[in-house]
Amino acid sequence: MLSNSLVRFARCSLVARAGVSSAVVLALSLAAPAAEAANPKSGFDFDPESGLTLRFGDGRKAAKLILDGRIHADYAQYSGDGATLNDGFLLRRARPALALDLGDWKIKGEYEFSPRSKGIRQAWVDYSGFKRTSLRLGNQPTSFGFEASGSSNDNPFMERSVASVLAPGIMLGLTMRKWDDRWNVTLGAHTNDISDDEQRGLDGRGVTLRVVGQPYKARRTRLHVGASMEVRDANAVGSLRYRIRPESNVDGGRLVDTGVINGVDGLVTAAVEAAWQRGPLLLSAEYLQSRVATATGPDLEFSGWETTASYFLTGERREYSEAMGSFGAVDPRRKWGAVELKARLSEVDLSDGGFNGGMERNEAFGVNWWYSAKIRVLAEYLRVHAKPDANGFVQDPTVAQVRLQVAF
Repeated sequence: MLSNSLVRFARCSLVARAGVSSAVVLALSLAAPAAEAANPKSGFDFDPESGLTLRFGDGRKAAKLILDGRIHADYAQYSGDGATLNDGFLLRRARPALALDLGDWKIKGEYEFSPRSKGIRQAWVDYSGFKRTSLRLGNQPTSFGFEASGSSNDNPFMERSVASVLAPGIMLGLTMRKWDDRWNVTLGAHTNDISDDEQRGLDGRGVTLRVVGQPYKARRTRLHVGASMEVRDANAVGSLRYRIRPESNVDGGRLVDTGVINGVDGLVTAAVEAAWQRGPLLLSAEYLQSRVATATGPDLEFSGWETTASYFLTGERREYSEAMGSFGAVDPRRKWGAVELKARLSEVDLSDGGFNGGMERNEAFGVNWWYSAKIRVLAEYLRVHAKPDANGFVQDPTVAQVRLQVAF
């Protein structure tokens, strides 16, 4: 049954890839004259890394209007004891984005069309005229923890771990980022996101801080460490809810869920992270803890952790961005692409006091095929252990899932 489903998904993937390839070839042929010039000239050109670009004027400092985006198409099959999840396909992400690059100034807007989270994702203005400094105002992902600070285009697994439910997510506010060769500091002041979809449901205002460093750095080896903190006050006496899907989004069900927690004054969330990279091997781990202050009772405490390993059989290694303090994609050495093996352990505990949201521990492993830095196929197998789930029952489903990703 699984093999037949994967065959159907592969056929769909080949058709999608053929369509994307045709579009890329056409765009490249139209952009050929510009690409051959020593300096880019006004007009359209296409770069698989940065998208379709309209240049206003000649030279590399000319203003540019850039159309880019991402499409993530998933298939998942669920089985095992106590499984209540349904197999199927999901357009996980469909995000076109438009950016205006004016040199030191950049403006970007991004919209999500996926049935899971429709609405504005990013809408910001960024100024980077100071040396190794960025000021960004608007709706934007907060820099917090290891997994949540990386792009969904680059993360080894299809979904972030269950521990990521404790991270802030996208917020509306002002962020200042400062970095050097060995450290990065990001400070932000935020309110709810522009679509009023704060992932925890807590209306309010807060500040976030993330500090990362590289105590050891060599040509093919580096040690990355970091810490993050969020302090958030609720508007009046608010409510929040922690819940997350089991590292698979095809079925919308969640096994762990605190339910709505009323009478919340605010919260403090902290995270610590570490990563070791040596050539094609990357090992990482993080721990998150959120303390929720309530008006009528004792504080509540929720926690989670994850540890991930990835290894490129073809010898590549993930690029590291000092500006973002995170690991990114790879540029395959071979024409046919790169192969990455991956494994992860993760856990979240959403039970404390009278709120029994459940505990979930997951084991996952799989393989990724990178055709390029922007096109890849992800395949993985998960063993999920909700003991207990939000209803007090034991669920131990298994998940086999694949994704076709096209980004530009």
